[in-house]
Amino acid sequence: MIGTAVGSIILFADVIFAGTVGIVAGGVTCFLLKRRWGVWWAAADAGLAVGGAIVAGLILTRIDGAPSSWGSPIWLVFTVGVATVVVVHLLQRRVAQHPVREGGDAYRGAA
Repeated sequence: MIGTAVGSIILFADVIFAGTVGIVAGGVTCFLLKRRWGVWWAAADAGLAVGGAIVAGLILTRIDGAPSSWGSPIWLVFTVGVATVVVVHLLQRRVAQHPVREGGDAYRGAA
């Protein structure tokens, strides 16, 4: 069992790493989707990745307590954080391409 101080250091390091990976994933996703990306989006991507990683970590901690768990699932925690960022960018692209957002009359019955 690790102490509270060491556990806090590990959590802080994981949060910093998840945020960094989220920023990189968001930048690459925006580059591939040919979207604008800046400091605000980088901060949002870091927050999303950290949030996804913390939620995944909390859920996996409960699973890891099971007698038949297989080692450390840290790679899965970071994968969930990165997937959160990529999915949000893809959903935003989908919303931006919606006919109503482009000035169409999709919900008013006009062609």
